[in-house]
Amino acid sequence: MYVLHGGWIPSATTAFVQEGQFYLWVESSNWRSHRNSTQKNQPRKHPRHLAKKALTEFLRSTLKLKFDLGSTDSYPIETAYFWLPANGKGPLPSPELSRYLDEPVLEPFTLSLWQVTCCQITVLTGTGFLTPVVAFLRQLYQTVTAGNLDCQLGADLLFWYRYAQTLPDLIEGDHYIPALKCEQQGPQYNIYTGWTPLGARYEQVLETYAPAMPLACRLGQLAPTEQPTPYAPAALLRHFSACWLTDIVTQTPFPRAFLSQIEGTVVGDCATATFAAKNTTPERLKTYQQWQAWRDLISRSQTDSPFYLTFRLDAPRQPNDP
Repeated sequence: MYVLHGGWIPSATTAFVQEGQFYLWVESSNWRSHRNSTQKNQPRKHPRHLAKKALTEFLRSTLKLKFDLGSTDSYPIETAYFWLPANGKGPLPSPELSRYLDEPVLEPFTLSLWQVTCCQITVLTGTGFLTPVVAFLRQLYQTVTAGNLDCQLGADLLFWYRYAQTLPDLIEGDHYIPALKCEQQGPQYNIYTGWTPLGARYEQVLETYAPAMPLACRLGQLAPTEQPTPYAPAALLRHFSACWLTDIVTQTPFPRAFLSQIEGTVVGDCATATFAAKNTTPERLKTYQQWQAWRDLISRSQTDSPFYLTFRLDAPRQPNDP
């Protein structure tokens, strides 16, 4: 039996604009003993995770995922670290896997850090565009639930699938805006471009999903730490949404006529992702301040207004009336 796990992990960097990736790993019902890492103070390898060779074979043969990087059977395999429930014998099986094992779950348990081999699923496709995480999760869900496979989704991956399916409505409903981020370093300012969701509908989605996020979704990281430092649910969802949205917009091929119309504007800079100003000019700083005022105005009108402008059609009292 295999249980698929995964989630969004922000990059382990001190950069002001932090990116991230979505990572997938597989928990197996088979217990495997791994040699301790030769590097001092490195977390132990998870005894139930699929290592690189087994993970690659599982992705290719069982799930039949096709998102190579130009060479046959090439998958972006990386190492990540997860704080997971464990006892003296090792990590506890996930609730999904424990149903198939004859091993009782022993209490009490603590959170321990484990090294896990993962597949990074935000990768370049043959067309040169980023594979959208949302579309990938939909495909993965359909493959696992519709196929006669000896695997299922873990609660963490299932949560991300369900949340991700709410995001296309942001695009269809235009519930997003170009975003500027400003970093001050002494007397200098650095301004970066991106895109961010905005609006009452998106805030309602966050209010629904943030409290429901499993703890496992918040404990993944790309570098070992001495103590678990879970991400705040709403902040993690916002970060994932903004990164996904920025990838979607900046990878969209716009007509040249449209690009010429927005060239030199905030929209143009954000759409082409070509602007990241170090030691920005006073003019750019003024543009950022104007953008802030514009964003705040839109935010207040979307979330704080006591009324909504609507259009209503009333049926005539008599069939022949206009």
